[in-house]
Amino acid sequence: MLLEKRPQVLPKVMVKTRDGAELCSDVYLPSGDGAWPAVLVRTPYGRHTPFLLLLAQRLNAAGLAAVLQDSRGRYQSQGRFDWRREHDDAFDTVAWVADQEWANGSVGLVGISISGCSSFTLAAAPPPPRARITALVSIAGIVDYYSVYYRDGALVQHWAQPVAMMMGTSQVRSQPLHWAEAFSHLPLAEVPGRSESDLWMWRAVLEHPEPGPFWDHVSARRVLADVRVPVLHLSGWYDFILDHTLHAYEGLAPSREARFPQSLVIGPWDHRSIFGSIRSGPAGSDGADGAQSLMDHAIGWLRRWSVEDEPGPGKDAPVQLFVMPDGPWISTPAFPVPEAQVQDWYLASEGHAGTANGDGRLVRGSSGSGGHDEFTYDPSDPVPTTGGAVWVFPPAKLTAGPLDQTAVERRADVLVYTGDVLTDDLVVVGHIGVELWAATSAPDTDFTAKLVDVDAEGIPRIVQDGILRVSAARGGRGEQGGLATPCLYEIDVQAAAHAFKAGHRLRLEISSSNFPKFNRNLNVDGRFDLATAGVCARQTVFHGGATPSRLRLPVLPAAMATRLASEGSDAGQEALR
Repeated sequence: MLLEKRPQVLPKVMVKTRDGAELCSDVYLPSGDGAWPAVLVRTPYGRHTPFLLLLAQRLNAAGLAAVLQDSRGRYQSQGRFDWRREHDDAFDTVAWVADQEWANGSVGLVGISISGCSSFTLAAAPPPPRARITALVSIAGIVDYYSVYYRDGALVQHWAQPVAMMMGTSQVRSQPLHWAEAFSHLPLAEVPGRSESDLWMWRAVLEHPEPGPFWDHVSARRVLADVRVPVLHLSGWYDFILDHTLHAYEGLAPSREARFPQSLVIGPWDHRSIFGSIRSGPAGSDGADGAQSLMDHAIGWLRRWSVEDEPGPGKDAPVQLFVMPDGPWISTPAFPVPEAQVQDWYLASEGHAGTANGDGRLVRGSSGSGGHDEFTYDPSDPVPTTGGAVWVFPPAKLTAGPLDQTAVERRADVLVYTGDVLTDDLVVVGHIGVELWAATSAPDTDFTAKLVDVDAEGIPRIVQDGILRVSAARGGRGEQGGLATPCLYEIDVQAAAHAFKAGHRLRLEISSSNFPKFNRNLNVDGRFDLATAGVCARQTVFHGGATPSRLRLPVLPAAMATRLASEGSDAGQEALR
């Protein structure tokens, strides 16, 4: 009886880079002999995660070699982790792969989370000799480092601080941080229980709060048009870096040629659950969330463009979007959906919009004569992050998703504007924005906006949120002036595909903090990371008349929403196959 040949594993292969540092890699080869196309996956989070091991197994079964590599300074790779070296390390590894006897020179890329940036820059650059970059799968991947650390001027603290502590040292600490204390500690540049040698990355992030030369070297935004490989983008509506996936898809779209198609899939996932769904399939037996075919879609994408010598012209796959909260999947030719129409909902009140029991209203059309609402923002008592698109971080009790906002809406520092009960479904698909006329007593502050779905029982659940740092909106830190008079601020509330059902109500929350998702603005001049105390700010939100604050929603026409709902599931599943 002949024994079946099993895939071969070459463990702990050290790949030497141009500066001499060696990166630890495991090579998984299909059974049998030959030279195969390869797929490179680089990660700072450990090459032995269950997801990556399953991915390697599935790649081998499809006739592809898999190279799983720890990033520089992480786990068993040498050196110190440095995002500025990620592109060069990836380039050197591709060159090494192309020289191996088990490789045929074709290399596909899988960019996951923070490694997405170097995957895009590598796909945009001329390849090493004897190598050919054939395809890219970006799974919740970033496009540039600055905008994953800072969102419209505010520090994405709930992710940035733990990751900086994790990446800043290769040592595993026996004493874990108490994250409630670490997030709240002032000044931000100090972290209780961590030495100076642990803080180099955290300090580097804090010392460069604005885009500029420091960040330019770790950005793929300017080279997206040079990406000349087919790209599959996967993300979820509650992924805190969803905007990177959409920016990559939209940034690539104008430069696409027939032989370089794109595919975009956005499901009901956050930054963690997407990997569990790809690995394990849907929780339900009916496959309603589409996860069962995601792994097949990714493997098929890499195989199609890597195995065939001349795969021939292709075309962009339909965009697959899961409509929250309950589905279905819809299939559209592009994102944003060209047929979506912007619908404006205006803020209105009699001056008492504080809390859900106030008189704040969202109205279609004119909101009448001018008025305003006021609240006091105290940075020592910020509005707590409650669900939404956050990085899931159990030590800090951070949970993503459509959590109940009732407790938040009891706070006096949260203005609440609510629409009338909907008589028909309202399907929102695309980028959401708020134009807010506001003023502050402080030299710098933040304004936040949160879109909420209030169900028939009155339970308010978050859809998406955004933030804007006034100093960033006014052109950078320094002397601002005039902040006590009404100014128009545009707040990006990210993107969504969400059906507000008949019997539900739209709601918009306006405040000045969302902590610890974003760092607290201390409402003071000077270096925000060195300040040791904050001051209260008196905030004024204007509406109506010459200051028409409004929520802007991309709404699908009713007929189109019905057609997509009836056709989308079958079309989506077929496209994913």
